[in-house]
Amino acid sequence: MADSFMNKNVNTILIIAIVVIVGGLAAATVYFQDIFSGLTGKYSSTSQQLKDAQNELAKYQGLYQDTTAQLNMTQALTEQEKADLRKVYTVKADQAEQLNETLVSTQSQLDVTQKELLATSNQLTEKISQYNTVLNEKYTLESQVSTLTSRVSSLYSQVSSLQNQLDDCQNP
Repeated sequence: MADSFMNKNVNTILIIAIVVIVGGLAAATVYFQDIFSGLTGKYSSTSQQLKDAQNELAKYQGLYQDTTAQLNMTQALTEQEKADLRKVYTVKADQAEQLNETLVSTQSQLDVTQKELLATSNQLTEKISQYNTVLNEKYTLESQVSTLTSRVSSLYSQVSSLQNQLDDCQNP
């Protein structure tokens, strides 16, 4: 009997099995379609985010390249400026050294000149003193000459007077 139940109801069981399978497939399809729709939305959203991120990355890469180029140029300029400043420093240091040597030499010459000036000043003072002494002697001698000239004149007068007296005595 069991065999006959199965023979008679095989079609029904098969139909029920097919309906269950088709229903399961339909349910699975709806379920997976829903999941797929969600994944598709997430994929689209993620894809858009990825594109935005790629665009932003490209923008930042451009900024990075520009910044790197500017930095390299700035570094090159800085190095050039450093080199120029080193040259200027070297030139100025050499000039300062030469000026210092010139200053030392000029200071030495000034010291020698001051010593010569002091010696010349002392000699001049000595010569002025000698000149004043000679001038005083001259005035003294001129005074003596004047006195002696007066005396000579006086003596000439006396001689003349005496000569006249002698002449008067001899020619009475």
